[in-house]
Amino acid sequence: MSQNPSTPWQTGGAERRRLSDAKIRYVNNHLTPLAVVIVVPGLIVVPLPLIATIVGWVLITYSVLINYLTVYVIHRDARFIGALRVGSNYTVNIILLWLLYAEWPVAWLLLLLMSFGIAVYQQRRDAFQASLALSMMLLVVHWNFGDNSLAGWTLAATEVTIIVLVNLFVNGLLQMQAVEEIDQALEEGSPE
Repeated sequence: MSQNPSTPWQTGGAERRRLSDAKIRYVNNHLTPLAVVIVVPGLIVVPLPLIATIVGWVLITYSVLINYLTVYVIHRDARFIGALRVGSNYTVNIILLWLLYAEWPVAWLLLLLMSFGIAVYQQRRDAFQASLALSMMLLVVHWNFGDNSLAGWTLAATEVTIIVLVNLFVNGLLQMQAVEEIDQALEEGSPE
């Protein structure tokens, strides 16, 4: 296999998993600030116990640092660093959701952001399964901290549906792009 493959299907393992420095930076530079926009206002205005507020600030700060710092070292060991990023983001976002949801229900968008990231890097089946797992987590958090009225559960069901459908939509767009790149490469490489 050449060092600089000319066609998408000749790429190495990292590209097949859709990992690339440019893609990781792009996703990081957009989703990390969105997570901050979702969490920080809640930490400022929601009347949380002092320890929960401190934990929230520590977690969002850790998340930002780990996401930006790992972007610069991802090329050293993409698998380990990718696992560190994913594990950190899952853990931090779920704890933040747990802390904030009762008073700041917009925190559910953290799960939507994770669903976006998963859709970018995973194959369709894996992305779908992960979106279902995130949806179940949202339902568990809603069960514990949400409005248990019909309207509250309808809203939670809508949010769960959005997590799954947006995940499939983003993943499908990237699949279509990959097919178009392969078709284009075939057209450019075929003799006329």
